[in-house]
Amino acid sequence: MGAPVDFGSQFVVPVCRAMQKQYPDLNFELFLGSDFENLFSNKIDVAVRIGELANSQLIARKLGEISRVLVASQQYLEKFGIPLNPMDLEQHNFIFYSQKQAKSDIEYLNFTRFPHVKMHSNFTVNSVSAVRDLVINGVGIHLGPLWFFSEAIHKKQLIPLLTDYQLKSYSSHAVYKKQPCTPQKIKVFIDKMKEAVSTLHNSSFN
Repeated sequence: MGAPVDFGSQFVVPVCRAMQKQYPDLNFELFLGSDFENLFSNKIDVAVRIGELANSQLIARKLGEISRVLVASQQYLEKFGIPLNPMDLEQHNFIFYSQKQAKSDIEYLNFTRFPHVKMHSNFTVNSVSAVRDLVINGVGIHLGPLWFFSEAIHKKQLIPLLTDYQLKSYSSHAVYKKQPCTPQKIKVFIDKMKEAVSTLHNSSFN
């Protein structure tokens, strides 16, 4: 199985352990990271992917929606000011998770968006944990999954921004290879992951 590192540690590992309790003879090999693009060559049964899916020959089953949040530290906001509307973001520095994120607009549920060409950044790192540390230390603003930043928000280490503007959520999917009959372990995994993801879209800032 494959999944992003932080999401996999937080959600996929517990699902795998729950499955082992239900099916004691079941063995797992879990690849955490972004290097699971080719399920065929890597011999991966099923992978969890967050965000838009690329066109492929894989079967995709939607797991649910994952809420997002814009966050910054009090230290950063005292120095650079609090954005009061999306267009104010042009005056701020972003921390990006990937170059793909750097080339993606910030989308809101009312179909408006803040264009990526107006976003400025001096740091990109493919670790949500590293991003969180940079944001807590006042390096910039980040747009990321609410579940990962909720503890830091609760501890007042980070402050949610522009909360009157509801952000479009991430979609999460389980993807797997086409085959005559889908193995039962994949079906059970998908059902349990849907249960895990269902709690994330209802997360709040409190």
